[in-house]
Amino acid sequence: MKQESTSTMIIKSIMGIAMVIFLGILILQINNLEKNLILVKVESESTKLQLNKLNNTLNKINKVIKSGSFGVSSNQQVLSERKWLHPEVKNFLMGDPPKPAPEDAPSKGVFDKVYSFQGVDPKGFNFVIENGADVSEEIQEYLTMYLGRRSPNDPAVFYGDLAERIEITDDYKEYTIYIKEGVKWHRPLLDWSNPRYQWIKDEYFVTAHDVKYTYDLIMNSQVQASHSRNYYKDIESVKVLDNHTLVIRWKKKTYQSVSTTMGLYPTPKWLYAYNEDGEPFPEETAGLKFNEHWYNSKAIGCGAYQFVKWDKGVLIQLRRNDDYIGAMPPIKQINYHLIRDKNQQLLNFQSGLLDIHNLPVAQYRDKILDGPANSPYKNGTYKVEPVTRMVYRYIGWNLELPMFKDKKVRQALTHAMDRKNVIKKQLNGLGTLITGNFYRHSTAYDESIEPWEFDLSKSKKLLDEAGWIDTDGDGILDKIINGVKTDFKFGILTYGYREEIKSWVSIYKENLYKLGIQMEMQPTEWSVMLKRMEDREFDSYTGGWGLDFDGDPYQIWHSSQADLSKSSNRIGFRNKEADVIIDKLRETFEPEERVKLQRAFHKIVHEEQPYLFMYNEKLVVVTHPRLKNVSFQKARPHVQTMNWYLEE
Repeated sequence: MKQESTSTMIIKSIMGIAMVIFLGILILQINNLEKNLILVKVESESTKLQLNKLNNTLNKINKVIKSGSFGVSSNQQVLSERKWLHPEVKNFLMGDPPKPAPEDAPSKGVFDKVYSFQGVDPKGFNFVIENGADVSEEIQEYLTMYLGRRSPNDPAVFYGDLAERIEITDDYKEYTIYIKEGVKWHRPLLDWSNPRYQWIKDEYFVTAHDVKYTYDLIMNSQVQASHSRNYYKDIESVKVLDNHTLVIRWKKKTYQSVSTTMGLYPTPKWLYAYNEDGEPFPEETAGLKFNEHWYNSKAIGCGAYQFVKWDKGVLIQLRRNDDYIGAMPPIKQINYHLIRDKNQQLLNFQSGLLDIHNLPVAQYRDKILDGPANSPYKNGTYKVEPVTRMVYRYIGWNLELPMFKDKKVRQALTHAMDRKNVIKKQLNGLGTLITGNFYRHSTAYDESIEPWEFDLSKSKKLLDEAGWIDTDGDGILDKIINGVKTDFKFGILTYGYREEIKSWVSIYKENLYKLGIQMEMQPTEWSVMLKRMEDREFDSYTGGWGLDFDGDPYQIWHSSQADLSKSSNRIGFRNKEADVIIDKLRETFEPEERVKLQRAFHKIVHEEQPYLFMYNEKLVVVTHPRLKNVSFQKARPHVQTMNWYLEE
């Protein structure tokens, strides 16, 4: 940057002094007005309005001072229009934000729902290290601000959230990002009567440094963020130009750079870089300390809602942030009830405790398919909305185990699963059969690929070809592996709370037994199951992935991710041909060429069967009539309540 001249610096100093004088005059005016109001006890509306206007002006100036943009700095929004580094470049953030709620919508509503789809406690709320869709979609979605978000009606384009403008130059290799000014961090949830926390009592404003801090944490090998790190590995540099401007430089043109950049969010270094007494962590162990940070059981952000409390096993509560810089949501408070039992959830919905309920398969059959015509689920009392989720279900095989290394074995295991019947009977039609990892209704999904049919005779033939034969007549297939006779027996981790999944796993077990394979069902609580999957302590498991709109397979399928701790490629899938396609896909922007690559990858996973791909999930949502303006986004998260409201 060019060195400033002496005259310019003098002018800036004079203008800064003028601002201070102006601020002092405003304070005196407010004091005089307040004194007059007290002396004459006159409560005229005109005087009140004048006082309110002055107070609002004072608050705005205070925000400017505390945000680090006081006076004439590189961000001159107070005294002049903000200057862009690339004014000739069109703002990338051209998407339409969510349509706001009606102006007359009630603003005191309390929204009650069950937390996520598990109804169980999360591990914590540190957004950098948590890898669960429950935390990102239920908590982070409302608490934080991303640089940009996908437009709800056209997810292919983005609108500005934390960023007010983004300039993409040098063939998608450089992103110049302008952060909105005056965005205030939530106040940490602490006992402020305790002098221990005086070091953190000040108000803080979000800056570009907070966004870079998130990137630095993700790239720190000590930090448990391998699930995100692969997305940022192609970044060459992240440079902060001033408090509200940063430049992200990518090593090469990569398609994923768009959504990856938009998905960045700020993390408060003033909180997470310190221990509970305000002492900075040593640089050499800062990442390790971050993983076990003393604030991880709480959440903090700068978004529309702030974290209020977490009563383990009972309730997580968010409350509207009155300092939020965006369109204020009408719902004042969100209560996430940690109710595990589906029948109890339904009773709480019907009694009015819950405003919304996701009907599981059995309740859908009971209330919708088989229910009487005059029931509230059919006569219009409740609003019933089927939602196709960008989620698929599968069985994952631990490919490090010798019995699952042969693709013929994996194909045989797929032939043994009657998926069409599972969808029809166990799911009551609430699913769509899939043959691969892409969203069933996207262009990436290859419709021409025929699913492996349910056929136990084909299963037996493939198992024979792979060398699995019952040599001792005990009814169990066996094979010599590394010189040892090994029986075909394995366990499967199963969602303990999903009755329909336990049901089809039970049927699958019977089919495998007919082939001479013993499978042990292991119903497991979600938090325990997630840890065992992350630590790769499993033979197989029933899994589910929330899909990204762009359909990038890297995180789950690239060989480079197979050996990383807590990686999403937890099954250990390695395929050189697939790696080449994934790498090309990350560098290809042309839509037609991307579809070709995606479908080529689809063919590989269909042939290899590293997963037993089951179905895209459908969700049936029921809401009370008092809940208004209800709509669902095309991309995840489908349930986003920022413009919903409740009748008082």
